[in-house]
Amino acid sequence: MVSASPVNRIVISSTLQRIYLKPRAVGPDAALTALRECRPLMAIVDGALADVRLAPFLSELATRRRSSGEGLPRTVLIADPSQKDRPARPEIIDVVAAKPITPDALQPIVERLLADDG
Repeated sequence: MVSASPVNRIVISSTLQRIYLKPRAVGPDAALTALRECRPLMAIVDGALADVRLAPFLSELATRRRSSGEGLPRTVLIADPSQKDRPARPEIIDVVAAKPITPDALQPIVERLLADDG
């Protein structure tokens, strides 16, 4: 789970824990290191893909998805409602979810993406 906002990292991580996932929440500057260390099945990105601090992370994410053969890790972009319908780099992003994110909104997205892995 990547977010520039410490508050959003806490809120979204808590939401993920409520649906029995073990999130690792990091800021944009630590995202690439976290991706390399834990090799997740899913990445959740809160905010704008245009954030230059995310460029190395997004590049590595795209490389992993291409080389996995299964499009892993699956990726969810959490965006402001005004950005929900904008194209969001389909080579990286599987789903765009609009804020505010709640367990009831996030759980079906996560379950669907994880089911696609099997």
